[in-house]
Amino acid sequence: MSPTRREFVGRLTGGAALFGLASGSVAVAGCLSSGSDDPEPIDVDESELAAIAGITVPDVPETLPVSITDGHIENHRLRAEELLDAVPSDLGEIPNEAVRNYIAEERDSARERLGRVDGNRPNFEQISTLTGSRRRAAEAEGAHAAARGERLRMDVYDAAESVRDRLSGLEDNLRRVGDVAHHAVVVYEEIEQRLERARRGLDRLDNTPPVTSEVTAVGEAASDLESVQATLEVTSHILDGQSGDRTFDDEFERVARDLIDDLEDRSDVLPFDAENPGEELFEASVAHTPRAEIGQVIRGGGRTARVDAVREQLDEGQSAGALLTLYRLEHLLRTADHLQERVQEGAYGRPENAGDVRSVKQTAVEEIEAVL
Repeated sequence: MSPTRREFVGRLTGGAALFGLASGSVAVAGCLSSGSDDPEPIDVDESELAAIAGITVPDVPETLPVSITDGHIENHRLRAEELLDAVPSDLGEIPNEAVRNYIAEERDSARERLGRVDGNRPNFEQISTLTGSRRRAAEAEGAHAAARGERLRMDVYDAAESVRDRLSGLEDNLRRVGDVAHHAVVVYEEIEQRLERARRGLDRLDNTPPVTSEVTAVGEAASDLESVQATLEVTSHILDGQSGDRTFDDEFERVARDLIDDLEDRSDVLPFDAENPGEELFEASVAHTPRAEIGQVIRGGGRTARVDAVREQLDEGQSAGALLTLYRLEHLLRTADHLQERVQEGAYGRPENAGDVRSVKQTAVEEIEAVL
């Protein structure tokens, strides 16, 4: 299964768990509330709900069709440790207590994140944690250097110019290549997102308020710059691992533009902007039922699957991202259609007892496991 399908299934898994737990939440509310408008309490106690909440939900790890090597992960770790080594444990040489606390907090946060790296998880999942560690470590190191009078914010801004050039080079030379379209589109969406993230990081660097103290300005600028550098390192690593004989730039854009109008017309049925998305989706009262939570999940999916976002992505040259946004919208529409049919058959109504709550969650988990 491609990572995009895994991501979608993962969201459904979370949604399925929410459907079951929503029933449990309603049950607890019914047991504990004495409001006159509440329905009769459901025959379930908190220990039963705790057992239902403990039902294992399938694990859907984040991954890519491109390998992230152990060596690349180790380079991130070494960089974080290098920055941390530059910040002493004893900060007594810095007279300002607030500055000492600021540096210590960032240093300790970087160490804590570094300790959270789990070698049993896929390498792709480690990148976010390691980047966070590098970012915090860079903020501590930069603030410490500024507090000692060894660095000014302009020094960081000057160092950013070479990073800006590297980003521009990656953007200018980006070509979407591969052998299998559904693998390539996932890889290049990730690349597009990382390039955009790097650009936003450099924009933050350009907009540091002039009144910010020098220590804080240097620390925050160093943090943003380190994050951009880490992002570009990952981007380059992914690009180095992606190859193929086909070029997909024009194909991704053409397919996305062909799909926009059809999906825009069909997406009108989704409750993206509804105050009560469950009622709009199912055209019925959903109070005190998991259907209310289902509506919230469907509306939440619209935050990353809307046609206006697709047009923005195409305008920004993010053809892979545009195509996958439409892919997610198509799946959201199919999911909504399936759920509407289930509700018409009486599914996801207000549970009568703990067995009903357990059944909702177990059925959802089994359906997810069947397609993994």
